[in-house]
Amino acid sequence: GNPKGVMLSHDNFTWTAKQCCAYAKLGYGQDVLISYLPLSHVAAQLLDIHLPIRCGGTVHFAQPDALKGSLGVTLKEVRPTAFLGVPRVWEKMQEKMKEIGKSAPSFKRRIAGWAKGVGYRGSLSKMNSGSLPWGWSLANAMVFKKVRVGLGLDRCKYTFTGAAPISRETLDFFYSLDIPLLALYGLSECTGPHTLSMPHCYQINSVGKELPGASSRLHQPDAEGNGELCMSGRHVFMGYINMQEKTTEEVDSEGWLHTGDVARKDANGFLY
Repeated sequence: GNPKGVMLSHDNFTWTAKQCCAYAKLGYGQDVLISYLPLSHVAAQLLDIHLPIRCGGTVHFAQPDALKGSLGVTLKEVRPTAFLGVPRVWEKMQEKMKEIGKSAPSFKRRIAGWAKGVGYRGSLSKMNSGSLPWGWSLANAMVFKKVRVGLGLDRCKYTFTGAAPISRETLDFFYSLDIPLLALYGLSECTGPHTLSMPHCYQINSVGKELPGASSRLHQPDAEGNGELCMSGRHVFMGYINMQEKTTEEVDSEGWLHTGDVARKDANGFLY
């Protein structure tokens, strides 16, 4: 259909930025970010403007050709403390690392393969609050740290993925390098994020848990618990500009925003 103008209030943005900072436990004046998405995009509005104002962060602007290849150079120059990559960004990193790996000497490939096995088991263990496997410290020193430095992610506490579905293959690849890709979910109509995953709170294929103060409910769930995801909170938009009828279709009389997305929740509150 035709594009719709999503009206977001000052309160939508300031409240969402506040909740994100609190949930991620961001300290004031400590974080460094890279702006590379269009500022007309809700993700960039929040991450590149409102969040840094709220937490006193420093924002570095990438080159206009960031998504054509120069983002990797900017990452190594800036070394951000938090980074949101759309799936294609993580896929490009994966492809480049695999290409480099093919030309490495066989003994280095064997070491990398062993380390990635340790890394994957360790990531799953950390996800479930377990202990790290034998060999973790050695694998970290020989492989994981070097990979992080090579990507410019050695200071990065939060490596997020969002805006589109990401493949299990790409998730597993980065888990094996001790770079957990933390999924988030949302849309323009809820000022960006509705759920977040954190290093201490994530599950494979889940988009995390709701921001504090945001609520979810599943409309007409089936026998397996899958239903339309509806959300409420101060992050829900004001409506579509000059489209009252369309707004009424999306937001019901109780203020719940109907996303049109099918979701389910597990026993621990993780949304899928």
